[in-house]
Amino acid sequence: MEQNKLHEELVKKGDLMASKFVYIFAWFWSIVSSIYFFAVTFLPIPTAAESFANIILGFLLGTCVSTVIGYFYGSSGD
Repeated sequence: MEQNKLHEELVKKGDLMASKFVYIFAWFWSIVSSIYFFAVTFLPIPTAAESFANIILGFLLGTCVSTVIGYFYGSSGD
């Protein structure tokens, strides 16, 4: 796993921000996605904005959430 080697090198160099960036980035998008999911599900959306909300929802589910899960839990049968 190439990403583990990169992470190990960053930890060895002692750069705390660089070694924690992936985790901070994943937390950020997880929180943003969760807030958006909640807002779209429970708050009223104007009829004119429904298709826009669905596009963003599809992007978050198809890209952000799946990428975070794939990175930390593996996206292949390695």
